[in-house]
Amino acid sequence: MRQTITDIISLFKKADNYITVINALSTVGKGMTRSDIIEKTKLTNNGNLTTLLKELEQCEFIRSFVPFRKEKKDTLYQLVDQFSLFHFHFIKGQGFFTKDYWMKKIGTASYNAWSGYAFETVCLHHIDQIVEGLGISGTINRPCSWAYRPSKAVKENDDVDDNLKVGGQIDLLIDRSDKTITVCEMKYSDGEYEIDKAYDKHVQDRLRLFKDVEKTTKTLQVAYVTPHGLYNNQYARKVKKQITAEHLFRQV
Repeated sequence: MRQTITDIISLFKKADNYITVINALSTVGKGMTRSDIIEKTKLTNNGNLTTLLKELEQCEFIRSFVPFRKEKKDTLYQLVDQFSLFHFHFIKGQGFFTKDYWMKKIGTASYNAWSGYAFETVCLHHIDQIVEGLGISGTINRPCSWAYRPSKAVKENDDVDDNLKVGGQIDLLIDRSDKTITVCEMKYSDGEYEIDKAYDKHVQDRLRLFKDVEKTTKTLQVAYVTPHGLYNNQYARKVKKQITAEHLFRQV
């Protein structure tokens, strides 16, 4: 993380603690609470940690957000700096690289997984553009994430509906003031993204789970965020809102 460490050292006094937090956040892709960070790093829970997290966010190394229907104390901190993420995924601990290493990585499972995750972080850096592209900038919008993990008691309870016995998560939803929640499906593809029958069912099952868990009466609207749009098939035609790379990089 040579370049990132150089950036941090040049930006902050006592940079070691900043690097320690970034290292900790790199181990949990979906983010950590303040308590998680303290437990992982052994840093003291005081105003210095508050300042550290605020400065990392101001410099766009991390982002903070409150998950759906959670409180401020449940705030998650997530590493979103692209170079840091690339370093931890591909460089750290890998040793020597031959000159054609990166060309050979193209098309591998790890490369494809990274492409998807990297695209998600690009989307998270451009939420204002997503809101503008969806045409909902006139409403009060609260971007957040959602996750559900059933307890052991729920899994073993025969009286509980089967759909509540499985977990699920949504990486980006926009809770709106017009009685609507936009669920963003962020999907990377080199060309048009094709929704197949299995993935369409996966999305519908997750929406059903979200409604059952949260008991919300708001309308759920699915929006796909992709670089090149959706391949036109029967499942794509059900999607009312699409965001492409053209929207993501517009000035708002």
